[in-house]
Amino acid sequence: MKLTLRLTLTITLLLAVVLSALGILSVQREAGILASDVERDAKLIALSLAHTSADPASLAAVDRFLRDDQQGELRVWLRPQATDVGEALSPEARARLAAGEVVSVERTVAGQAWVHALVHHTRGAGVVEVAESLELRDAFVRRAMWSSGLTLLLALAISGVVTLNLGRRLVGQRIDELVAHAAELGQGNLTHRANVAGEDELSALGHALNQLGAELAANRAKLQAAADAQLRSQREAEHADRLRMVGQLAAGVAHEVGTPLAIIAGRAQLVERRAGAESPMARHAGIIRAQADQITELVGRLLEHARPSLGDRVEVELGRLVAEAIKLLRPMAQRVRVVLEVACTAAVVRADPAALQQVVRNLVMNAVQATPAGGRVRITVAPAGAVVALTVDDTGPGVPPDSRERLFEPFFTSKAPGEGTGLGLSIVAGIVEDHAGRIEVGDSALGGARFTVLLPAANPEECHES
Repeated sequence: MKLTLRLTLTITLLLAVVLSALGILSVQREAGILASDVERDAKLIALSLAHTSADPASLAAVDRFLRDDQQGELRVWLRPQATDVGEALSPEARARLAAGEVVSVERTVAGQAWVHALVHHTRGAGVVEVAESLELRDAFVRRAMWSSGLTLLLALAISGVVTLNLGRRLVGQRIDELVAHAAELGQGNLTHRANVAGEDELSALGHALNQLGAELAANRAKLQAAADAQLRSQREAEHADRLRMVGQLAAGVAHEVGTPLAIIAGRAQLVERRAGAESPMARHAGIIRAQADQITELVGRLLEHARPSLGDRVEVELGRLVAEAIKLLRPMAQRVRVVLEVACTAAVVRADPAALQQVVRNLVMNAVQATPAGGRVRITVAPAGAVVALTVDDTGPGVPPDSRERLFEPFFTSKAPGEGTGLGLSIVAGIVEDHAGRIEVGDSALGGARFTVLLPAANPEECHES
């Protein structure tokens, strides 16, 4: 609306200037024509009287006649010389008057303009002077100025109303619609579309905004799909971690409970055998032995159910697998810089891809959590003879030497209470061991910790350390 008002005011102002200039020029032209006509009439009358009788009485009669006929706007004198009117003549006009030509001069007397025409009488009686009023011209100028002013105001009013309405329809409303459309896009309503009828610049802008909304909607859908896929992958990884944690817990329970249960069952069997078959003590010992056997069987089933089983072993390009795992972890590792260096893209190992990805996720996330904001985590995949080395370096505080021997034990953690379960590295070590590999921990050249996973290469002859 502000743009429409500015456009209307600009057009109205330009129109006012143009019409005013045209009106003034027209009035000046018409006024000049009227003044020329009056001057010509005065000169003709003066020239006519210059050839008449020099009798003052005759000139006086002519003067009375002309005054009555022209209602006092025309006067005639026969003067001995040009008197005070002649003094208003220029030297050139005086010379022409002396040569017998008719000359004229405009004077204002009592606020009224007159044209004085002067010529020497042909009989030497003096100078004939004819004065004709310019009131007709001045009245015309006044009427013309009023008429032009009213016409100008009317034209400006009509132009302003027409321009305002057209501007509002052709510009203002469409711009308001485009602004509202942009606001909808800004608020996330990417399905909103602007009315783009027409072939002008505003229509082109509407097309561009609609195209932008469509592209943003498509990109948002892609990002949402990627986020959903990442969330599913993360949930699957967490579920796998939980299963492995249960397996570790079950293994610990089986180890810690199995020996005491075996002792209890053995002692109960010894008591049952010594007490005799019919003895109440033998009966109670038999119940104890039976319950101990039942607990042993239950723990065995729990261990068998919870122990993770690896999937099919296939040939895996370790560099590509690590790159995919890092891609999924980047949203959770934005505070540090994660760098992947693959020395040989053809480094292949036989492994369970899901289990190997879990190894990469655990090692990288441990490095990210140990690295302060702005630090760096470097993952390297390189051949090392008959094995492929996966190395994770960070710029964190490192691992104290006295903690390295217990680092891969279940439930051991160097983190603060409540920040870790102590099962992540234990699970990693189990997976690596199941793949006939080994894992090492040491000091990194970056100043933090270094974890190295060594896995048998499936094609050591095709990928040599460079």
